[in-house]
Amino acid sequence: KTDWLEELFILPEYQGSGFGSEAIHQLEEIVKQYSVSLYIEAAARNEAAIRLYTRLGYEALPYRQMIKPLI
Repeated sequence: KTDWLEELFILPEYQGSGFGSEAIHQLEEIVKQYSVSLYIEAAARNEAAIRLYTRLGYEALPYRQMIKPLI
């Protein structure tokens, strides 16, 4: 089973203070009790988040997601 993390935001004034790392570590501790992996989605333009996730051991997947709004 894989769980999915989407929409985690750290307010700009708290970025770089370790809150993001701590949130991910705590989430991993919870999820690993019943799942084998954690999928994290980040916008390509969010370089700070991508650096954080890479530093924490996450790897980029070799595909793109695509969407077409129908409204």
